[in-house]
Amino acid sequence: MSHWNRHYKHLLEPDIALLLDFQVDHFSDYISWTYDLRIGPGRDPGPEFADSIRQMAIDLSRRRIDCLAETPDRIDLIEICDCAHYRTIGQLPIYAAHYQTEFKPTKPVRTCILCRSIPEDLEIFCLKNGYQTWIYPDEPRTTTELTHTRGPTT
Repeated sequence: MSHWNRHYKHLLEPDIALLLDFQVDHFSDYISWTYDLRIGPGRDPGPEFADSIRQMAIDLSRRRIDCLAETPDRIDLIEICDCAHYRTIGQLPIYAAHYQTEFKPTKPVRTCILCRSIPEDLEIFCLKNGYQTWIYPDEPRTTTELTHTRGPTT
């Protein structure tokens, strides 16, 4: 397992590289970063299982927000993917609703997609519906061997 998977537990290596590329440009725009945030109720497999197994199943089946990045004025809920699809966009409002219900933030929550590509119709949909979209179409500029605390280069 890559050193980076300790920080970004459920992200794949290409998604980690994409996030690091994004942070090169935007690290200082935010005051805090949270990764792999579990939200939602999870699914209970039923009373026929031991309580410890039931709790593990519930925890593992909860939804995961890839990244929350906070500014002084808002919280960005960021989904990271190589190519944004309908499923990616469809889960954003559900994740935002779970986050707002569970954490009751005092700042507005903005739904965001960080990707390497997005079909044109979905990009238009995101624009019209207030989803922030960052597209990094190039090969990764960073490697997963960078230090975790690295901010933007100047």
